[in-house]
Amino acid sequence: MKSVFLLAAITVAALGVLVALPMAFVALQAVFPHLAEGSLRNPFGAWAATLATPAALTLVGGTLKLGLGVAAVSALIGIPLGALRGLFQVPLARLWDLLFLVPFLLPPYIAALSWTMALQPRGYLEQLTGLHLGPLLFSPAGVTLAMGLAIFPVVYFAVSRSMAATGARLADVARVFGAGPWRAFLRVTLPLVLPAIAASLLLAFTLAIEEYGVPAALGSQAGVAVMTTAIERRLADWPIDLPGAALLSLVLVALALTAYAVQRALVAGRGFEPTTGKPDRKSVGRERVEAIV
Repeated sequence: MKSVFLLAAITVAALGVLVALPMAFVALQAVFPHLAEGSLRNPFGAWAATLATPAALTLVGGTLKLGLGVAAVSALIGIPLGALRGLFQVPLARLWDLLFLVPFLLPPYIAALSWTMALQPRGYLEQLTGLHLGPLLFSPAGVTLAMGLAIFPVVYFAVSRSMAATGARLADVARVFGAGPWRAFLRVTLPLVLPAIAASLLLAFTLAIEEYGVPAALGSQAGVAVMTTAIERRLADWPIDLPGAALLSLVLVALALTAYAVQRALVAGRGFEPTTGKPDRKSVGRERVEAIV
């Protein structure tokens, strides 16, 4: 018992040093603009100059649009693929997991440079095929797609593992009692994995709004202004604006916490747990696909 309390104390202390302490300094810097000089004068002095401007609203709007767009792209790609992987015995399933893991492991900035080299004017794609997709890449939609193709594995793995654990047995029971395949999926299988879907989309949204590499590489040409690049400019350009960067960081944290609260509210009371039944996967074949359709 003592070892449990000791482990809990060590964990709390580590979280305090690694998380709470840095956040406290960021919050203090945002409140007291002259903290770096060792002074607590003029509290909240940087708030009006930083937040009460059209540029601040543009940054918040651009960040929200990018985060929601990336979450939508991740859902459109990750949920169908995850359902296919989790409910059916697809061929080369482990290869699927490996291939979908690679884009998530690539550094986002490197991935953005790769897209640039491939799709820019006179890039590899245009030289090989004659297709010119530069305007698509250097646009808000292109930035969203580039980030969504890197982040969707979060949703894919969450959905596939959740559906694999749940299995198709309960949906088959619904089919026995007269439900069609889509009705069984929507009324039985989907509610069971709804918490996993919501959590993965929250993570995709959070990863998108805190991402710096892709907006930095593509955003300036695409007209995408987000919080992360604005924070970097305040720290890199002279004169350095520590209070403004700290305040924008707090706004970014507030956006993530708001998304978490919305996610919790949406899934409250909507989670279900089966009381019996083992996971069951169906093989993917021509007859099975025809039956589903």
